[in-house]
Amino acid sequence: MGLIMGKVLNKLGDTLSANNSEALILYGSVPSPCVRRVIITLLEKGLDFDWVEVDLQNMEQRSPAYLSLNPNGFVPTLCHRDQVIFESGVINEYLEEQFPVKPLMPSDPYLLAQVRMWIAAEGAMAKIFRPVMYQKLMAPVMHVSRTEAEARRIVLRWTNDESDLAWEKKIWNMQVLTPAELVDKEQQLLSWLDKVEQALTGKQYLVGEQFSQADISLYPRVMMYSHIGLAPTNDRYPRVLRWAKSLETRASFEESLSEQAKKLQKMANSPMIQKLRAVLAKPKQQRHVFDNSFLWIVGKVIRNIQNVDELLAPNRLKRALPLPAKSGSAITAKHVSTGDNSGRDNEKKQLELLTYPKSSSCERVELLFEVLGLTYTKTLIDINANEHKNRAFLKLNPLGEVPVLKHGEKVITDSTTIAEYLITEFSGEYKWQPTDSISRAKHRMWLALDAGAHKEVKPLWDQYIGKKDKPQLHITNEKNALKRIDDKLLILEKTLSIQPFLLGEYPQYADIAWHTQLSLLQRVPNFNAEHLPALIKWQQVMQVAIATSKECTA
Repeated sequence: MGLIMGKVLNKLGDTLSANNSEALILYGSVPSPCVRRVIITLLEKGLDFDWVEVDLQNMEQRSPAYLSLNPNGFVPTLCHRDQVIFESGVINEYLEEQFPVKPLMPSDPYLLAQVRMWIAAEGAMAKIFRPVMYQKLMAPVMHVSRTEAEARRIVLRWTNDESDLAWEKKIWNMQVLTPAELVDKEQQLLSWLDKVEQALTGKQYLVGEQFSQADISLYPRVMMYSHIGLAPTNDRYPRVLRWAKSLETRASFEESLSEQAKKLQKMANSPMIQKLRAVLAKPKQQRHVFDNSFLWIVGKVIRNIQNVDELLAPNRLKRALPLPAKSGSAITAKHVSTGDNSGRDNEKKQLELLTYPKSSSCERVELLFEVLGLTYTKTLIDINANEHKNRAFLKLNPLGEVPVLKHGEKVITDSTTIAEYLITEFSGEYKWQPTDSISRAKHRMWLALDAGAHKEVKPLWDQYIGKKDKPQLHITNEKNALKRIDDKLLILEKTLSIQPFLLGEYPQYADIAWHTQLSLLQRVPNFNAEHLPALIKWQQVMQVAIATSKECTA
């Protein structure tokens, strides 16, 4: 893997490298931009770490062993000794707070909010990018390198989840997106890049005058546009290309691209892949003999590169995933400043929230306003009337999502970013979020787990709450969605069986967030939480805690 890490760990019991004094293990995959931004952060901080390669191509991230570390089933996951931290944004905030040398986040609350908004915007864009990448790159590669039955057999080594198997079937059949959906998403990706181009006007970095996590977060994904045939060109994106070229001069950006990653990048951008897409786009009856010969040869080459025959070997065993390193010494958590919010009473009068009453993301922010005792103006945005897509709203939030906070001239988007900003700026003695690095990482992971349920919750919301004019959910899809949601709620149940709130003895913003999520789910006809008694009791306690907090701040 080159110089980007100390040692590659392959199996349970592998020892860490001698220089890895903090026992940092990063679980990820070379092609993932989410992983690369964490590697860049580790390198910028001068931290030694070891590595576990997770086989995303064949869904090892959905294996029970990996899900026990990261219940969202995404990469990356970082282990600091035996403390597990998942989701790239959470990991990078933890590294910032636990290892504050060479800061990569601004100290000013609004600049910090801007960095977090860029990170959230990249996360929203990734949901558009991912299916395009699978349709244009992963699907053609899989289709020619193995049969559909072989693809299913390989995936079944790691998971028998019906949603996973259905996704794999879509990939092999190159049906991730319809042609119309593909064109629409490609346009969305280019429009998003237009916003990045505009944001870089007269600036070297995305936020203020400081290199930050905003730049680290966006760069790896933008550089993958070429993988899907949308490489930025100088005529449309001169500032983006100048910004990227400037970042590439940093040692961390160069070293984070391993030799294996360079090979994958070269293959993704090669004429071979472009031709593969073109040939597969032809109806079978229109392919001539040279087309079929090309597909056969490319399939054999890729099959060999990806060791498909080895993966299919009947005696091949699942590996025991390397686990977090046990350590006799506990991690010393760092205190995190929550800001000075004295003397801001006048500023409180300038708060306006653009919101939608049926959204749990909006409801949690409104509840936070109330428990903080903040007076604000509420402006309702009618999602069903597409008011979130009109020009005035998109000027505030190009993603077209609620809630949006206006604090005087400042505009803040993304519910979690809004919450952290409000808590930092306006909370009193009780902060509604922890004040040490480890507890804050745990708090953010609860929010990441909530965000990880979005894929399953959204179609349920569309059908039963938003009542959008869309085809009815297939009963099997709804069943699978509820099963995945239940898996996450069982994690809450386990925690709430031993302590009153998600972080311990007192409620935090993560409790408010999950409280609104559960309230939403209880409006879905087939949702049932009777087997989760601790969760039901916690919800009742949360109602009392929220009411009490409102009285105390009234």
